[in-house]
Amino acid sequence: MRRRTDGLRAAGALAVLSLLLTGAVALPARAAEERGRCARLLAQGDELFRLGDYFGASEAYKGAVFAAPRDGHSRLRFALALFALGRYDYAAYSLRRGLELLGYPDGLWVEVRSAFPAPAAFERARHDLEVYLRHYPGEPHALAVLAFVDFMDGQPQQAARACRALLEANPRDALAAYLQRRLELLEQPPQQPPPELAGAAPPAPPDHARPAPSAPGERAQPDEEALGALRRQGRRAGTVGVLSHESTEGVIAR
Repeated sequence: MRRRTDGLRAAGALAVLSLLLTGAVALPARAAEERGRCARLLAQGDELFRLGDYFGASEAYKGAVFAAPRDGHSRLRFALALFALGRYDYAAYSLRRGLELLGYPDGLWVEVRSAFPAPAAFERARHDLEVYLRHYPGEPHALAVLAFVDFMDGQPQQAARACRALLEANPRDALAAYLQRRLELLEQPPQQPPPELAGAAPPAPPDHARPAPSAPGERAQPDEEALGALRRQGRRAGTVGVLSHESTEGVIAR
């Protein structure tokens, strides 16, 4: 009887070991499949966003989030589509979660303006957000989206105002603290480039053609110096994530 019991235990242990080994082999394959599906859905969302189909893009980006729940860049894409749709509550949540998953990187740079079909489309979305905040002053979700969008659009002064309002309401607001730290980094003098880049020409700034204002009072031009500092931060940190329909390379979080 004892021998039979020992034999059953050994067989059980071998079965468990076999399952563990099978799972260890399957996990990398499953992860690669999730990354591939996430990349396909992101590309689909980018195409729809470029066509101005923000709802279709949001559905594709949402699928990418479900395909790779730990991918912070997918959540930033999803947040951008929700911003375009005026869903500031869900956009703020997606932004916060995406930044949390990425570890609040100092090198993150998001091309919010050029992700839209045209500069005028971005300005309309930005204007709608301002109108919303006029009706609901201090609403934290909309303020969080405004702070992020203005910071990434090279509007440091406007981003700083939104961050101050968020921190006054909640001194422990992680997104506002992150952007405030980035704003402080922008004020620091640029570091000398490494020797291999010393003779390289600086990258050409994006073409930020300004449309006619959609509301009284023209908003300030994007600060090209601030945008250049964002790019330098990204190169130094090696964690640039460019959210733009022009390029999807390197968007999947590694």
